[in-house]
Amino acid sequence: MVKVFSLFFPALITLAAIPVTQAQNKAAILSRAAQLARGGRPESALKLVEKALVNNPGDKDLLLLRGNILFRMGRYEESLAAYKSAAKAGGGGPAWEGTAAAALAAGKPGEALPAAARALAAGKRSPALLLAGGRAALQLGRPSEGTAWFRRAILLYPSEAPPRVLLARALLELGRPKDAAQVARESLQVLGPAAGVLRVLAAADLDLGEEGEAADLLEVLAWTGKAGPRDLAALGDLKLRLGLPLEALALYRKARGKKRPGKEQVHREALALWSAGKLAAAEKMLLSPGKETPAPWWVEIGRLRLARKDTRGAIQAFREALKKDPESTQAMLWLGRTALARSDPDQAEKAFRLLLSRDAERREALLGLSVVWEKRGDPREALAVLRRARGEFPSDPEVLERILRLERALEEN
Repeated sequence: MVKVFSLFFPALITLAAIPVTQAQNKAAILSRAAQLARGGRPESALKLVEKALVNNPGDKDLLLLRGNILFRMGRYEESLAAYKSAAKAGGGGPAWEGTAAAALAAGKPGEALPAAARALAAGKRSPALLLAGGRAALQLGRPSEGTAWFRRAILLYPSEAPPRVLLARALLELGRPKDAAQVARESLQVLGPAAGVLRVLAAADLDLGEEGEAADLLEVLAWTGKAGPRDLAALGDLKLRLGLPLEALALYRKARGKKRPGKEQVHREALALWSAGKLAAAEKMLLSPGKETPAPWWVEIGRLRLARKDTRGAIQAFREALKKDPESTQAMLWLGRTALARSDPDQAEKAFRLLLSRDAERREALLGLSVVWEKRGDPREALAVLRRARGEFPSDPEVLERILRLERALEEN
């Protein structure tokens, strides 16, 4: 990808209508400052330019170079102000191009997009400018506008990977995965297996429901050594969904390397262990020392314990989840179900009524309450709860089946 500064430092000096001596001095300052900036001494370059600006505060070339140096130093807000001053001073296309780049880097796409348009109107056509305009459009939630910028970039610079990748991503945002996949496949023919192209094609295949194809593409990235941690984790997610939990686990661990796993990594590895039938190891992972265990994880720990027939431990986990988050409807639901499994209808009723009070999981809560009354030996009360459920879920087959079963049982008695 073309670097922004390789576009900015050339052709900065416009010396027409400046006296010869002054022009020579200015040319020397601009040349020396550009050399210092390119040579890894941006602070010295900045001092030289700012000293010159004391006597020439409105000089567009000095302002533009100041913006370039500040941008290289990562001081984007100051760089943006310098480019704007250069544009006001008549800096034209280069100043507007710099404004677009600095605004985008400063997180201001609303300023970047019109600046890019001004630069384009002034005759600038660099890849960096076209990408800046497209990226700004994407960040503003205007992917259709972004595609126009990226298509221009592809026409002018067909061998550049970023505009092709970004065009495909814009098409994905527009809900056009088939078009995105076509762009990516055409890009593979032009560029070969570029990492960005493989990633976006995998994303398009995933949107099209082609999980196996997406996994194959990410594996190519891994085989070629181009896969980063996010690629490996995404491939692990696909392996897990494809029923290959041990392969997923290996990829998750490779993705994090020797680092201590963060919360998201812990969760992924625990799910892989769970899917592989390593329930105790999964629980241990979720209870990693030194980490705050959030409520959703306590719910999963409870479900792991249920899978191991440890209903008492499961109850404790669901209660812990409710301590962490009193509004956790999943904890309420699983607490009720587990209490029923332990033949504790009183605790189950409390959990299901609490769930109903939150107006969540109503079907499950009502079905659970009906079982509570059956456990207590009161089929009429159970039937009343089920009829209430039928009023809310009239076409639910399970509700209807339970009603018919209880009605038959009552008629026989």
